[in-house]
Order: sequence, then C-alpha cells, then structure tokens
Amino acid sequence: MRRYVNYLLARLQGILKTPFSYGYPFIAHIEPANFCNLSCPFCGDHNRAFERKHSLITVEKFQRIFDQIGDHLLQLNLFWYGEPLLNKDLPEMIKIAKKKSLRVALSTNMTILTESMADGLVTSGLDLMILSIDGATQETYQKYRVGGDYEKVVKNIELLKRKKIAHVSDSPRLEWRFLVFKHNEHEVEAAREFAKQLGVEFGTLHAYVPPESTAEWSVDHKENGDGLQGQASSNPARSRQSILRKGVCAWPWGGIQISADGGAHPCSVRPMESTTGNLLAEPFKTVWRGASYRKLRRTLRDYMLRVPASKDGEENVCSKCEHKQNAPGGELMTINIDPIKGYYLDEITKFDYQIIDLNQVSAVPGGKNRRFSLNVTRGRISSSSYWFDPFKLQVGIGLFDQSMTMISNDARIPISRVLKQGDSFEFDVYCPSRLDLYALKFDLVKDDKFWFHELGALPHFIRIDS
Repeated sequence: MRRYVNYLLARLQGILKTPFSYGYPFIAHIEPANFCNLSCPFCGDHNRAFERKHSLITVEKFQRIFDQIGDHLLQLNLFWYGEPLLNKDLPEMIKIAKKKSLRVALSTNMTILTESMADGLVTSGLDLMILSIDGATQETYQKYRVGGDYEKVVKNIELLKRKKIAHVSDSPRLEWRFLVFKHNEHEVEAAREFAKQLGVEFGTLHAYVPPESTAEWSVDHKENGDGLQGQASSNPARSRQSILRKGVCAWPWGGIQISADGGAHPCSVRPMESTTGNLLAEPFKTVWRGASYRKLRRTLRDYMLRVPASKDGEENVCSKCEHKQNAPGGELMTINIDPIKGYYLDEITKFDYQIIDLNQVSAVPGGKNRRFSLNVTRGRISSSSYWFDPFKLQVGIGLFDQSMTMISNDARIPISRVLKQGDSFEFDVYCPSRLDLYALKFDLVKDDKFWFHELGALPHFIRIDS
C-alpha cells in the first residue's frame, strides 16, 4: 500500500498547500537528452531561453536517480525539452523503470527513429509514445517543426508498427498529438483521418504562443477562467464564495522534473530559474524537503489564501509565474487511483508469472480450444483487495489479427484464490475459426473495472501458429 498511501498524501498536501511535504512525487519527468534535432520556434532549447551544455543522461546516472524516486512513482515520463530518441540507451532506461511496474511514456518528434531503436522500444515495455506532428502536409508541418521531414515521420510510424507485429506486441500505444496554431488548424481533420489509417490514436492541444507572437500564430479562442482573475464579479454572493483561489498549481507536491544533468526542478514553465538541487550530488529527500522547495510551496499557499506573500516568498520562480492558477501539468489531477487499484499497486511490483502454450488443441463447434498454463514465478496476488471488493480477479485474454490490431478482449478465466510462487493452473481459450488470429494477449483484470497493464504491469503475448 506504500505507493497508494503516498499518492493520497501528496494529493492531500497539494490541496492544502502545506510548505513541508511528507509525501513524495508520484509523477516524474526525467530528461534523456537536453537538446533536439529540430528548431521549433517557441521551444526553450531552440531559442536559448536557457543556456545548457548539450548532454545525454547515462544509464548509470539514470539508475542512481531512479533508485531514489522509483518506489513512489505511478508514472515516469522520459521526456522534457530535448528529443529522447537521441539517447541510444533509452530502451534500457525504460526496462529499468518497468521493473517497478509503473507506467512509462515518452514524447518524440519521430524524425530519427532507427531500426535498432524501434526494436528496443517495442521490447522495452514502453506504455505510451506521443508523436508530435503538427500538420498533414510538409508545407504546414515544417512551419513549426523546423527541420522536420513529414514523409520521414510517417515512414517511422510504419516502421514501428511493423516492429510491433514482428515482436508480437501491442505496445507502445501510439498517440499522434497535434499542436493547434493559426496556420495549421485547417488540417486537423485531415490529420485525424490519416492517423486512423495509420492505426494510431489522435489528439489535439492548444499550443502555447508567447504574447508577442499571438497575431501570427495563435488561434482565436476564449480564455477559460473561474472568475477569480481580472475584473471582480458584480455578484456579491459569488465574490464571497471565492475566498480561496481555485486550481492553484500542485506540482511541487506531486511531480518533479529532472534534467539530463540531474538537476531537480519543481516544474517546466521556468526550468532554469527553478533548480532546487541536483540528485546526482545530494540525496533526493534532502532536496525535496529542503528550504528551496518549502519556499516555493509557501508562495503557492499564500497565493491560494489571497494573503500577502511571506518574507521568503516575495521573489521566486513561483511568485513570478503566470501559470500559478489553472497551471500546465494537469496530468497530476488526471491520475485517479481508487482503493482497489491502490491495493494492487504494490502487489504487482512483487508478482510475476508465465503463460505457457501446452500445444494441446481440441476442435469445438466454430473453432478450437487451445490449452495454456499460468505458472507463478514470483510473489503472490490476492483474488480480492478488501472485504468490500466486489470485483473478481480474472485472466483477461485479447485476440489480435495479423496487423496486431485487437479483434476482441472479452475472454475471461476466473481466479478464485490467492496465487503464490510455485502455483499453476491450466485453462482453455476458445479461438473462433472465422477470425484470422495472429496472437493472444494475457493480462490480469478486475472484472472489467481495470486491466493490470493500466497500472504498469507487463502483459504476456503468445503468437498463434496457423
């Protein structure tokens, strides 16, 4: 329950804005490379908003940092300002993180994917790969992704899809993320349709545009606010309800950014103004509970309470930040863990099993039954989290076609007892003959409430020979 208790504590203290944090971050960004091969106009790396010597984090340094923070994390994002694929050791870092059974994501411009990197990413256990592509034609795409080749990006997506088939894997999940500007908004629907053809997910984000560039770049839109900034409300009752500012940044309680040189930062908005220490030079807990972090948290507390800044909160990165309210980094608030999920967060880090094809096939009407065995190789897993847990623990099975596209995932094998190391049981999986089956995916599931790979556990795949 350690990770779940930490999650609850960090969320609570982020709401109360306590200067001292007893909890630890449950989301971290670690930067594999602090430089990029493209020259996007509003990126801090390109326009030298901060000066840094180009560097790549090594596996050894990554391990030293991850050993200090990994036990409490629910999600690790292997990206920040640089291009992650520039670091050839990226797959090895993902494998290290996945040993803790947490979710791992990266964001890439997808212009420099090699065969070996594609193999490494598909076999590493990476959960999510965000593809930053802001157009549906080269002409539109290159206006922001300066130096990028749209056709090469498409070919790299196709390469990764082929590698997923070759390695019998449905990971990583691919998401085309389209930053919307004035010059490319007309291509959003074309990009959405093309993403569907490629077999990747699609989403849009309203791009950040500096104030001096809004006329050229920014899409006209209405600002979303809660009536707490700008002109006061004319309704006295509503004014009385706004004693506290809402939506004040919670990142210094639940998240941390770590640069390629080991620098610890409370957020990404003002990265080089906000260094609070270095995790390669001093212990993480010393940094996290040190004076610099307490000062920033106190500033956000005073801002939320609408009181004058305390003496040590008058001038720092949080006091100068224009995003204190409704801040970026909303992913902190999108991670919602209930008690049942929370119970299994730690159990899955200590549990592992094998799925063995027993090569026993029996004909049944409309298809075949294939026999498999589940063998527990490490730890234990309970069939129920608490006495009030109504959801059954099951083996969930997904059926995939030749393109590694899921056909169905509704097959279930019930588990009615505690599974511990050395235990095994056999079960049959029905494979309809009408389907062009290529592979089966096995994962634990709580009665369709959630699959364990959603918590960071690795599923098992078996290729079906015709």
